[in-house]
Amino acid sequence: PPADFSRKAREVLIDKKNRPDKAAELDGALIGTVHSICERFIRKYWFELGLTLPLNVLSDVDKKLYMSRIAEIAAGEDDILFFSEFAREFSMNEDFWKQSIAEIINKKYSFGIEDFSESRQASLEFIDSVFHGDTPNPEEITEQVVPFLEALLDFVKTDNLNKGIVDESKTGMKRQRSLERVLSDAASVLEKTNLILSNVDTKKKSIFIQDYWKDMIEKRGIDPEEIAGIAERHVLSKEIGNRLKECTVKLFDLAETWEKEYDRFKKENGLLDFNDMEQRFIRLLTEERFEHVRKDIGDTYKVMMVDEFQDSNPVQIRIFRQLMELVDETVFVGDSKQAIYGFRGTESSLVDDFIRQRIPSKESLKVSYRSRPELVRAANDIFCHAWGVSKQEPDPDNPTAPYDGLSLHPDRNTHDGQDPALQHWNAPLKSPRATKLDYLTIGRKIRKIVEDKTCKVVRKVKNKKTGKEEEILDSIRYGDIAI
Repeated sequence: PPADFSRKAREVLIDKKNRPDKAAELDGALIGTVHSICERFIRKYWFELGLTLPLNVLSDVDKKLYMSRIAEIAAGEDDILFFSEFAREFSMNEDFWKQSIAEIINKKYSFGIEDFSESRQASLEFIDSVFHGDTPNPEEITEQVVPFLEALLDFVKTDNLNKGIVDESKTGMKRQRSLERVLSDAASVLEKTNLILSNVDTKKKSIFIQDYWKDMIEKRGIDPEEIAGIAERHVLSKEIGNRLKECTVKLFDLAETWEKEYDRFKKENGLLDFNDMEQRFIRLLTEERFEHVRKDIGDTYKVMMVDEFQDSNPVQIRIFRQLMELVDETVFVGDSKQAIYGFRGTESSLVDDFIRQRIPSKESLKVSYRSRPELVRAANDIFCHAWGVSKQEPDPDNPTAPYDGLSLHPDRNTHDGQDPALQHWNAPLKSPRATKLDYLTIGRKIRKIVEDKTCKVVRKVKNKKTGKEEEILDSIRYGDIAI
């Protein structure tokens, strides 16, 4: 929190730097998140902005709850039925449409988009550019795909327990062999196949894959490449594209309805959310009638420092660009390798463009003081590979030495008795289609290493006799672990 940062900075300036004068100046500093800074100025100039008191800020949690409620109200029975059928057809969560509407709304605010029309049209054109093939004809489905799925089911029929699942699926395919039914059932069949195979021991699975499966498809005259071609044509067909376009139009229509209802709700209840505060702050920084506000900022503040700059969205970048014109000096601190807020509308390429165009002098921080050498060098390897550059770590003693621009030099040392800095935990998935690691497995592993007291960390303690800080090896505690 900003208050903690100010307190710690003040302690360093007084205790370690002997600069009480600079510590006193912190009282006049404005420290906080982008939203909290915007809120400070909006509360100061509420009257000029045409707002009424009291100003009530809607939290992200409350906004999410209200968004879900409004989405359900805005969507009619036909919409909900369509989304339910669409979810089953494409193996999606039935509430996917609520999350999609939220993403559309958030992107609109984060990128400062005026209305949905251009984004809607661009989305439809993109779908047309990808999904433009012909749909496989029913004969191909009957002659090629159905035998393939039947062979797949026979392949996994290993015992009586699986036999019921297999026979039920095969009966369903024989009962209705239409193109739409067979292809929509394919995902379910494959899911059951994966579930069954996951329960087959490794030796038996190996025999199946190497011998039985290969022999089965050859005897039935099935060509895997032809099946793959049919599947690709179906996936990229106009028919699929038309379904996606129908869904896209409904999502944008509901997003427009939701926005109108949400704006009405905020106005009636005197509420502002974080997006409103950013937009109103931009008005203070750009509109001609607020020249006195900009003069106030320029007279009061001389330096602007932005931390975690890589996580800025386009609207926030616009705010920083305007503030740069009002202060004497600006410092941006960021690392594109640490950009983690894409889901909030941040765009690292826009940040990189802004740096190239607006920041004349740049300095790379080439030394890592935080992490152990193994971790630093592992990160160097990963990012150099991802960025496609040859790794060349910086040499702190030779600033002119060749440097790849990404790697860091580790300053810390590994102490004798410490466990390896890198460990791999093989956590099983809950099911073949799971997307998250089993958090219970991770929790049990963490509890074990804490209770066993075998994992050691370096801890700084004050020597009671000398009063100086010393490093000791100590057993790891829960508070030492970040997840």
